[in-house]
Amino acid sequence: MNTHNARINEIMKMDEEDLTNELIEEYVELLKNAKFLIPTEVPEGIDIESLKEDEILNFDEDSEFEIVKLEDEEGNEFVPVFTDDEAVDDLEVPGYGLIMEAEDLANWLFDTEIDNENMLSILINPFTDFPAEMGFLNYLELFDLVELEECDDPDCDDPHHHHHHEHHDHEH
Repeated sequence: MNTHNARINEIMKMDEEDLTNELIEEYVELLKNAKFLIPTEVPEGIDIESLKEDEILNFDEDSEFEIVKLEDEEGNEFVPVFTDDEAVDDLEVPGYGLIMEAEDLANWLFDTEIDNENMLSILINPFTDFPAEMGFLNYLELFDLVELEECDDPDCDDPHHHHHHEHHDHEH
């Protein structure tokens, strides 16, 4: 999709022990400027089927679209976002992909806070070989929408604390 996202994917594929502070800072900066492909349910009345391939729909502020959320057994919700088409191609995700800048997504999620009381995190490229996760409030903090209290306790799970170990939680 764009060069920012190609570099994000490169960093996500690295072994955790190879991630230096500089790489983590670069990753966070790249995330802030990323464009994500986000599964959405399209508003009624829009005839998606008549669109040509690669045709773009423009949504205005009054557009009603619903970002697809994933939910676990405890009722926690997650927003799946993808850095490129390949990460989505093999998935059976309902709806359609909406391309949205990371900051616009943060603002949209912040503005619809009432719908996000059970929101736990943003999942980047879930169901792929190199997924990553960022806490919901940490994601909002990237764009100065919330301010979290600094915390260095690795066992702390308070979502209102900023944990330095959260920016690179990805599995290999």
